[in-house]
This record gives sequence, structure tokens and C-alpha cells, in this order.
Amino acid sequence: MIAKCGKTGAAGRDYVDGKRLARWDGAALLAVAFSIVVGVYAPSVAKGGQYSSSSSSTASKSRGDQKADKKPAETPAEEDVDVGTFYMHKGDYGAAISRFDSAVRRDPKNAKARLMLADCYEKQGNWPEALTAYRDYLREFPDARDDKKIRKKIAELSHKRD
Repeated sequence: MIAKCGKTGAAGRDYVDGKRLARWDGAALLAVAFSIVVGVYAPSVAKGGQYSSSSSSTASKSRGDQKADKKPAETPAEEDVDVGTFYMHKGDYGAAISRFDSAVRRDPKNAKARLMLADCYEKQGNWPEALTAYRDYLREFPDARDDKKIRKKIAELSHKRD
């Protein structure tokens, strides 16, 4: 039997074949997405994209084989960059700046954290801090591949600041 979707009851609940379906609100979806980004939510998927179970062939693997399949743990600075990127895409530049700044303090050689920090300051309209962050990036990485682009940004921001 084919289920009809989109039928709505009097209280605004979705029904399929007379059974009530659960609805996800925006906050619940955001919480799940955030937990995936920070690594709190870890689905039980075995190697090869198949769900693991007690009867699967992965259960017979030795512990040494399972350890070899695991991805190396991220450093705290990399975690800060991941969470900062999440906040940046969400539009919460203050929270993103906090995370990127933390990543730069933990790992001064983290180029991505430095650039994202400068970009957040720029998007926030904080030209002096953006200029400082871009200049710090060039000071730390004088031979960066994107140095011309960064120098151009510094020139543009210098005119905006004045």
C-alpha cells in the first residue's frame, strides 16, 4: 500500500496512513548538526558504509585491526577551527572569532585559523582587527601562496578604516 504524505491533522501534526509522524523543529536540527561537527554524535557505521551489528564480519576483527581503521584524533586547535567554521557559516561571528582566536593561541602556525579569524573580523565590520589579523598572517607566513590577495585586502581595508 502506498502512503499518502503531507496530510495534516487539525492540530498541525503530520500523518501518514493515520499514524502521527514526528516533526523536527529548527532547534533540534541545529543541535544534531552541531553535535556532528564537534564529534559528540558518532553513528555506528562500520568500515565500508554498512551498519555494524553483533553478527557482522567486523565483530570478528582483532582489536589491532580496529585501531588501524580509526582516524587520528584532532588537535584542540583543529577542533576550534571546525567549531569556529560552524559558527561562521551560521552567521555568529562573535562565537567564531572566539574559536579562531583560541585556535591561533594553541597553534600559531595554523594558517586556516588565522585567515578565518581575519575574515570574521572583516565580515563583522571591525576593520582594525581584520587588518591586524591579516598582517599577522603575512608576518607568520611571508611566503604564502595567497600573499598578493591578502596584500590587496589589506590595502582595501586600510582605505575603509580611514
